[in-house]
Amino acid sequence: LGRFYERIKTHPLRRAINPLVPERVRQKMASSRDQNLEEPPPMPEAIVRRLNAFYRDDIEGLETLIQRDLSVWKN
Repeated sequence: LGRFYERIKTHPLRRAINPLVPERVRQKMASSRDQNLEEPPPMPEAIVRRLNAFYRDDIEGLETLIQRDLSVWKN
């Protein structure tokens, strides 16, 4: 989404449409965009361990299937 926004930020079509979009709508869109760019809070370590244990067998099966090392997924 960030790359998309950067591409259209200076696009001529955006400059042409901008005056047609009410300021309140533009502010709402910008606010929504900015919220989506915020870094999520870190996941609690207990949940990380639980998810790692839950998916470990699936990840190992996928490693075998695609013959790739997915050890970074198991941390």
